[in-house]
Amino acid sequence: MAIPARLLDSPDADGVSTRRLGETTCVIEVGHHVRKSTVAALEHVAAEAVIDGYRDFVVDLTRVGRYQTPAVHATADLCRRLAGMGCELYVAARNPGVIDCLDRVIPARGTWLLGDSVGQLLQAVLARPA
Repeated sequence: MAIPARLLDSPDADGVSTRRLGETTCVIEVGHHVRKSTVAALEHVAAEAVIDGYRDFVVDLTRVGRYQTPAVHATADLCRRLAGMGCELYVAARNPGVIDCLDRVIPARGTWLLGDSVGQLLQAVLARPA
């Protein structure tokens, strides 16, 4: 039996890839750079996942070394919009500059959780009552 393509790891443009776990959880991994083209790729994979019924998103920014501040703010805006559509958002980041950029938009962040590892955030997703 073949595994449906949507359940496989799917590389996307500009270092963005997704892993879909189960029926509702999508991990969006960002490469080493966050720039305008990265945000476009994030928008694309997030839209596809929402259309496919995914509602729990873990955005992995832990590998980001270089970034454009407006692109990080646009990433935070995407998270805010997904949360506004009823999605649960979790963002993992380690780069102090990225964390600082995200902290600047905390009022717009809403209810999404910021952590330092994907594993920690996936535990939070799994710990939520179904």
